[in-house]
Amino acid sequence: MQRMSGPSTQGGSTVLEIALSNHKPRRSAACLTADGHVAWEVGYNTPNQHQCVHDTHVVPHVLRVSNGQRRLDTGASHDSRRQLLAASPAPSPIRITPVFQIDNLDIPRRSFLSTVLVPAATRYLQRMYKVKYPVSGSLLLKRSCEQVLTGQWSNGSTVTACSRWAPLTCLESTLDLDHFAAYTTCDARSVCTATPAGAGLASTDFILYVTAKNTSVCQTGTIAYASFCTQDDATDRPTSGSANFCPDQIHPLLNWAFQLDTAVHELTHALGFSAALFKYYRDANNVPLVPRDADGSIPQQADLSAVVRTFEERGTTATKLVTPKVTQAACDQFGCATLNGAELENDGGTGTAGSHWEERIFHGELMTAVSQARPVYSKLTAATLEDSGWYVPTYDVTQPLLWGQGRGCAFPLAACAPGGAVPVDSAFSGFYCGTGFRSWTDDGGVTSALDHTCTDDETAVGYCQACSATDGTCFTDGCMPIVPLSNYVCTDASLGSDSDASNSSSLAYWGQAFGVGSKCVADGSEAWSKNGFERPPVGGGCFRYQCSWDVTGTQATLMIMVGDQAVTCIDGREVPLSAAGFDSGSIGPCPAANAFCESGGCVNDCANQGKLPPQH
Repeated sequence: MQRMSGPSTQGGSTVLEIALSNHKPRRSAACLTADGHVAWEVGYNTPNQHQCVHDTHVVPHVLRVSNGQRRLDTGASHDSRRQLLAASPAPSPIRITPVFQIDNLDIPRRSFLSTVLVPAATRYLQRMYKVKYPVSGSLLLKRSCEQVLTGQWSNGSTVTACSRWAPLTCLESTLDLDHFAAYTTCDARSVCTATPAGAGLASTDFILYVTAKNTSVCQTGTIAYASFCTQDDATDRPTSGSANFCPDQIHPLLNWAFQLDTAVHELTHALGFSAALFKYYRDANNVPLVPRDADGSIPQQADLSAVVRTFEERGTTATKLVTPKVTQAACDQFGCATLNGAELENDGGTGTAGSHWEERIFHGELMTAVSQARPVYSKLTAATLEDSGWYVPTYDVTQPLLWGQGRGCAFPLAACAPGGAVPVDSAFSGFYCGTGFRSWTDDGGVTSALDHTCTDDETAVGYCQACSATDGTCFTDGCMPIVPLSNYVCTDASLGSDSDASNSSSLAYWGQAFGVGSKCVADGSEAWSKNGFERPPVGGGCFRYQCSWDVTGTQATLMIMVGDQAVTCIDGREVPLSAAGFDSGSIGPCPAANAFCESGGCVNDCANQGKLPPQH
């Protein structure tokens, strides 16, 4: 480093005698403001990248964010941070402002993305989360320094400045310079020039840059991928992100539910559910959970044990989120009071592993790495974002996760298929394949095992999916899950095009129906016959249903609509179909009415606004 006598001015710019450094620091670096003061910031300038089955999340530069009312030095003490945050407004629903960069799209896709899909996803998340410390005034982002200049004043104090800032890009987005705070650039001649702040964005807590570019990631069938881009100085909360929607995979005529679920999944990553963000999580008092250096920076070898830990279980290493509300949500899910956390995905490589829930244990949760027919946004994910210290969830908007619900400690802790054998515990029945499904008996008295059964969430007729843990196609640790048949998803209205109830080869003839308001019900243990035609049971079928609750709201009555005839389904029993005009056959064993009715969706996908809790 060179000695400096102090700042002077040259042509209106601040001049420093400084030494040029091309390294990219991983610790705190100081940059001079226009008035010569030192403003500290942390910059992790090494790109982090992670992928999952249907998305890729890239953290190109962990930028720092400041807003007009709460701009803090990174090295500020906890007490000073707390004083400034105390002046923040009370928690309020997160304000997400999309910035669309999608002029390359045709009109139908552009309109669908900007007026339907992204607004629906943001509305759902706005109902789900309040920001603990909302932004006051306009949100301004801070640029990240790529090349640092370091020197000393004549009194021996060290000063650093920035000679090259990181590009204004995040994933496929171009970040708007008008959204950034003021910054100063110093060149190799020691001439520093100030760039004034932009206008920022008012009335927002999170800027979402939206693109629709056909990248190499899109060639694998990906619908969308997303990342956070910037963070808040005082809390580390992400305050901007980028989402790229693959043009060929989005369209108003494609599966609406699948597109919406993917959009919500991606935005949840950008808001905080990401391995790249775990080290920034904070407690309820805004104190970092991961110990920091004296200057406020996170050590390169950080102690993450308050957030993430590894355990040796069922013959493998399990990585788990161990924050308090996440652990409690996992305990509640399985009815296991001694559970030590919620397991994260261990398959799929960088970006998939560690940034999603373990598919074997939490199949059907929106934040697993494998797309589902209709996943649920459970309390587990809401608890994760609450434990980040940044949000206050509205748990009433979450949905129950039926996978493994109430099955005890064996479900998350035991090996369901050691060495490829059948399940070792009854906790896995109905979720993973074992000794076979139900049986049925034909007219000749021959009993045969059925090849199919209803999926655990009753949204489809399912089959036993082979799984190899060694070829990269399996996320369930070698277990064989019961997954939906693609042409027998009860909630998919497009599968009900053959609705000729007079044709015995049509499912409609046998009283079945597809679409919102239909679910899978077991189709008994004997052949169905009607008007001289016969159909053997396959394990389940899709039927419309109706639920009614008693005056206390605690006991449901389940009516299965077989065609236009209502059949009362009694828990655990097979119910004859004679009342529905059949010569023989039954439905059942019937599911538990309360659980079946509580897991129902809302009409018309909640008017394209996401998913709401069941209404009694």
